[in-house]
Amino acid sequence: MIYFETINCDGNKRIWDFDTLQEIKDNWWSDDCTLPMLDDEAICLNINGKNIEGIETFEDIAFQLGLA
Repeated sequence: MIYFETINCDGNKRIWDFDTLQEIKDNWWSDDCTLPMLDDEAICLNINGKNIEGIETFEDIAFQLGLA
């Protein structure tokens, strides 16, 4: 399970919850990707119950997940 929280440029907080990495990859590569912008602030990233430190933006999350 992959869980993260982001804040967009309008200041809106969003919670993201995925069962698998493949779900995120499918969204990432789709023509209508709904994931955050790379520069959106990231509050946290949790992968299989483990908090990942050093996350500041969605770009950091994308790198952690091997998307970018």
